[in-house]
Amino acid sequence: MGGPLFLLVSHGGYACSLIRSLEMIIGSIVSERVLCASLEEGESLENFYEKMLQICSRVGSNVIVLADMLGGTPSRASLMLLKESKVRAVITGFNMPLLLELLTGNYSSYGEQELRKALESSQQHMKIFTSI
Repeated sequence: MGGPLFLLVSHGGYACSLIRSLEMIIGSIVSERVLCASLEEGESLENFYEKMLQICSRVGSNVIVLADMLGGTPSRASLMLLKESKVRAVITGFNMPLLLELLTGNYSSYGEQELRKALESSQQHMKIFTSI
């Protein structure tokens, strides 16, 4: 397995559901490289942080976290892990095109420039149609 693992974190089951959707499109690579953690209703920041820390302790620090939105508990816990150097990077506001790009793109280091390129590429899939 080359490259980092991706840890999707979200409010509710969004992150884990996205993994199942990605598997429909690109197959087993998803289960080899993507993990998820769901924030349950009423769960504290501290508890969710501990949940994420357990995952990172199990798989190592070669993890890029993708959080559902900036400012929520999942992103705040992710940034705590980044500050402690438990993960490589945190991306907020993930969607399916971004994950497809990260999993199938030709990236060698997954450094900041390559992550920005993946983010920009995924944004090309966001369009507004008011008529056809």
